Amino acid sequence: MDGEGERNRMHRFTKEHYVAARNMRGQLIPDSYVIEMVGDGERILDAGCGDGYYSVLFSRFSRSVVAVDSNDIALRMLAERITEEKIDNIIVEKANLCDYVPHDAGLIFMSNSFHDLNCKENFIQKAVDSLDWPIFTLIEFKKNTPFGPPENIRFSESELESFFRRWGYTLDRRKSLTMHYIHRYVISR
Repeated sequence: MDGEGERNRMHRFTKEHYVAARNMRGQLIPDSYVIEMVGDGERILDAGCGDGYYSVLFSRFSRSVVAVDSNDIALRMLAERITEEKIDNIIVEKANLCDYVPHDAGLIFMSNSFHDLNCKENFIQKAVDSLDWPIFTLIEFKKNTPFGPPENIRFSESELESFFRRWGYTLDRRKSLTMHYIHRYVISR
């Protein structure tokens, strides 16, 4: 296993996987719910952006979006979409999130990727240090769904809330869906 795989369990999706996921998102996770949970994010970091589905959505109302992923196929798909749709406020960066230092964002968004991150504590620490306590909005699979990542790496809603509470964050907004949930965390002050 290469160094990236040892630090990060992120799946190696093909173009077909991303297309299928994009088609499924609209049915399982309405865009309006995601927008509501993100709020008025002026500068958004889409960490583990995949094919950039949400990066493109956020580009419609955010001043800037930084889209980060390590998958070349996904980033090519996003670059093609940016060109086709003439989007000028998405910055695409190729990086492994375990090595990445978040920047230029007030909100970090992660869709179905936080559970895969082997360096969760390190990622949060770098985000807190470099972004001065950003807001986090996460979409995760519920534990009992018939598809998705292995159940042993998923977070229940209470487990995720407990994880962020240890960092001084409070659950600010919550949305429970059929297969997923969306949480938004803000620093407790």
